[in-house]
Amino acid sequence: MVLSRGRDDVIRCAILFAAALALTGCNATPDAVGTAPAAATGIDSLVGRPLTQVDGQGSLLLSADGTGTGTTQGEPLFLSWTQEGDQFCRSGTLGATALQFECQTVQIMGNTVAFLRPDGTTATRYRIG
Repeated sequence: MVLSRGRDDVIRCAILFAAALALTGCNATPDAVGTAPAAATGIDSLVGRPLTQVDGQGSLLLSADGTGTGTTQGEPLFLSWTQEGDQFCRSGTLGATALQFECQTVQIMGNTVAFLRPDGTTATRYRIG
């Protein structure tokens, strides 16, 4: 009798738990329980995070509105950027020099990111803040 009552309590708790999930709009499945939401990866993971050139000669901050600001070797840097597939595409100015539109591959390795030119050479390497 006691065993039966304990089982009923477990079933009752499970039903209450399921009802609470339904009321909160949670679509939990057994596979999803205990997993964190996916983190942004690639270019999205850089937006809003300060980037500092590894050589200490500059910085960059990419904004969600498609702009970027920073410095390189003491010169102000202003960018307009988009994402095309897995490519970071940008144009802008560095000091008084116009930067031509160019799409670069982004390689994120731990807390650093490298922007690679179309020929595969590294354009700039940053530490991710």
